[in-house]
Amino acid sequence: MSDPRLATAQRALDAGDAAGASRAAAAVVDDARAAAPVRSLALRIRAEARAMSGDAAGAVDDARRAAELAPADARAWNSLGIAAADAGDGALALEAFGRATRLDPSYARAWSNLGNALRGAGRRADALAAFGRAVAADPKYAFGWTNLAVARRDDGDDAGARVAAERALA
Repeated sequence: MSDPRLATAQRALDAGDAAGASRAAAAVVDDARAAAPVRSLALRIRAEARAMSGDAAGAVDDARRAAELAPADARAWNSLGIAAADAGDGALALEAFGRATRLDPSYARAWSNLGNALRGAGRRADALAAFGRAVAADPKYAFGWTNLAVARRDDGDDAGARVAAERALA
């Protein structure tokens, strides 16, 4: 993190201090001299802090602004998807996770998040495919394997679920 205020905000967030993280991130967001990618990261941190404190609408607003400031940043779109999913906006979550995976097809977490959003929308076959892409992108991604195991079990593939669960544990 090039701006020490971002490091301060991240440390506060990691410590569970949502108010402190939000204050530190806001100092960067409000700094007109800060570069767009830096402000985007500050907005992502503040979005996470807002979500932590129960402000789902504020989290979505900040995450949306972060993605607008860095439209080619898959992580910004993934953050928007997480905020949208947490706020109950499945359509926006699907759109954001989809954009993240198109921007970075090797981003396992975004594929896994897309799979969860698809599963929530009742699109089981598409969810299975997304979880498959997650573990193909990163064969060591335990959450991807766990999600794949659950999706396979939901699909009636107990043997496949067992294999995926074993990979998650490995």
